[in-house]
Amino acid sequence: MTQHDINVRQINAAPVGSDDYQPWLYVVEQDGKTLGRFQVEEYESAEAAKAAALTLAQELEANPWVSPFWKHRGILLADYGTAQKLASLCLNLWNGNDYKVDLGSLLAGSDAKHRAIAFELMESYAKLGENDEDFMALCDEIRAMRG
Repeated sequence: MTQHDINVRQINAAPVGSDDYQPWLYVVEQDGKTLGRFQVEEYESAEAAKAAALTLAQELEANPWVSPFWKHRGILLADYGTAQKLASLCLNLWNGNDYKVDLGSLLAGSDAKHRAIAFELMESYAKLGENDEDFMALCDEIRAMRG
């Protein structure tokens, strides 16, 4: 089993004009990728934000995150209609100006499995964008296949 580097970083901040630094944000990373951000102001206390970050870190230790662009690669490169629409979604996320996708057609014409994949891809892209090496590699491969 592959060992993953899971880190929880605390970022401190001080009010303007003060030297009293307090926890402001906890960041959870796996292998250098930020997978969770827990801003103290969104919790009852700094301790609650830290506890949420540590819970995610423990979950990642037990079940490491895998890019959905890697996990679903076989489907995204397959040669059938819904798979091609999902591949088009990937290209649209990468470069929406040059690669258009009809989300209505994708979502309405897909079964629950493929819709779940589409949402998983979009959620992952929203978090990591082009910092996901598997996403970037997959887009290169799809573009090469399409000529």
